[in-house]
Amino acid sequence: MSSRIDVELTSKRDDDTWTWRAAGAKQPKGVLSSKLLYPGAKVGDIVRAEALFEIDGITIQQILPPKVKEAPKNAIELKPATATGPLVTTRLTKGTRPDRERRQARERTRRQGPSVDAGERKRLSRPEISSENRHQRRTPKPDPTLSQPSITANAPKPRFKRLVVGSRHKDEFISSVPSEHKPIAEQLLRGGIPAVRAALREGNAEARLKGLPETPEDVMMKLAENLLPGSKLAIWLDRAEAALKDADEISLRDLRSVVASADSVRSKDERARELAEQLKQKLQERSEATAKAWTNDIAEALDQGRIVRALRLSARPPEPTAKFPQELMNRLIEATNQAMTPETSEDRWIALIDASSESPIRRQIIPVGLPESASPALIELAKEHSGRIPALAKMLGISVPPPPKVMGTVKVKQQRERTHSRKTPQRKQAPVGEAPVGEAPVGEAPVGEAPVGEAPVGEA
Repeated sequence: MSSRIDVELTSKRDDDTWTWRAAGAKQPKGVLSSKLLYPGAKVGDIVRAEALFEIDGITIQQILPPKVKEAPKNAIELKPATATGPLVTTRLTKGTRPDRERRQARERTRRQGPSVDAGERKRLSRPEISSENRHQRRTPKPDPTLSQPSITANAPKPRFKRLVVGSRHKDEFISSVPSEHKPIAEQLLRGGIPAVRAALREGNAEARLKGLPETPEDVMMKLAENLLPGSKLAIWLDRAEAALKDADEISLRDLRSVVASADSVRSKDERARELAEQLKQKLQERSEATAKAWTNDIAEALDQGRIVRALRLSARPPEPTAKFPQELMNRLIEATNQAMTPETSEDRWIALIDASSESPIRRQIIPVGLPESASPALIELAKEHSGRIPALAKMLGISVPPPPKVMGTVKVKQQRERTHSRKTPQRKQAPVGEAPVGEAPVGEAPVGEAPVGEAPVGEA
C-alpha cells in the first residue's frame, strides 16, 4: 500500500540514481531512479513522494514536483508618492497666549498691586533683603506664650545611624577551624546551636531519601558546643567594634544591647574586656547627656510658660531609666495646678488634661476648678481621665475608677497566672478593694527622683 511522505534528496550517484531520506530525520532512507525526478532537481530539495512500504524496504514510485509560486493576478501595487515639497510645514504665530497674559497679570497684581497704564507705571524699587532676613520673613516665629500640643505630640523621633556590623572576626574564626568543621562553624555564626541542629536534620532527611548513611547528630552537636564560645566571641567583637566606631551616632538602644551582651564573652578575652569598658563609658556619657538635654527642654518650656509642651516632654523620656529631678517635678506640678483654673478656656483645659494623663505627675495634679460653664465634652473627657488624674474624680464627685491597663501588660499577667495555676493548685483570694484617692497603686515609685513613666506618691 502506497502513501505520501516528504523526502529530501541527499546525493546523486554515478549510476544515475539518487539517495534520499525522510525530511528532517535520518530514517527511513533509500535510493530512487533519476527518471522519477523533475527537471532541475538538486541536492537538498524537499519533495512530496509516493512511497510503497514493503517487507524488503521502501520503494519510491513517483516524485511530485514542488509547487512554483505564481504571482497573484489582478493585484494592486502600491507605489510611494514622490514628494516635491517639504514634508513638514511650520508657521510661527505672533503675540502671546491669553493664558500667559492672565498669569502675568495675576503675578503682577500680587507683587505690585493693581496694574496701571504703561505711561503712568513707575518702576518700584525693592529693598535688598539678606538671606537671614528673608528666612525670618517667610517663617514667622510662634508665640512663646502659647503651647503647641499637636506639634509636640506628633514630633518625629530623631533618626540615628544604623549599626553596620563587619565580618572581620567572623572570617578569622572560620579560617581558624579545620576544613571539615567549617560547615558547623558557619551555621553557628548564622544562628547558633538551633541552626546547627536544623541543618543536621535537613541533611539527614535528604540522605534518607537518597539511601545514603546519616550523619551522627550526637557527635556533631558535641563538636558544635565546643566551637560555640569562639563563635559568640567573634560575633560580639564585630558588633563591639562597629558600635565603638559610631558610638556617638547610633541609637542608645543599639549601644546598650552591645554592652549588655558583653557579660558572656568579656571574661574570656582581653580584647573583649577592653572594648566592653570603652563601650560602657560611652553609654554612660551619652545617657547623662541625653537626660540633661531632656530636663533642660522641660525647664525651658516652663520658663516660656508652655505648660502643655512641658507635660508632653515629661511623658517622653529619652530612655526608660531616666530620672525626673524632684525640683523640676515640683515646678511642673505647681505650673499645671495654676493653669487649671475656672478662668481657663475649654480648649486649654482639654489640652492640659490630655497632656497630664500621660505625665508622671498625673497623680499629684490638683486643679483649682473646672470652668463654670463647662461643656458636656469637657466633663466627659475629665471623667474618662479621672482614673489617671484622681483629683478630677473629686471635683466631679465620682469614685476613682481603676487606671486603664496596657494590653501588653494584661497578656503577660494572664500568661503568668496560667503558668502558676498549672504548677500549684488554685487558692481562694480575698477580694481586692479599690485604692483610696490619696494612695498610689502598688508598683508606683515613692517621692523623690522617680523613674519617668511611674507617678510618685504625695503632693507637692
